[in-house]
Amino acid sequence: MSHIKDFNRKEALIIGDSLNTDIKGGLLSGIDTCWINRKAQKSSADIQSTYTITSLVDLYDKLKK
Repeated sequence: MSHIKDFNRKEALIIGDSLNTDIKGGLLSGIDTCWINRKAQKSSADIQSTYTITSLVDLYDKLKK
């Protein structure tokens, strides 16, 4: 984050398919997250993504908001 000029956590979104690395890392960094849950896995009680989608196509609707 320090390498990106004018980086703002509130304007960032981490997108990933791994709860334990992508989503947890984003949450620990204070950044909103979007979990791509293609296999309808159960989420962990301690790792809750801001958004959950099942396909990258669904991401478009989330970003429009």
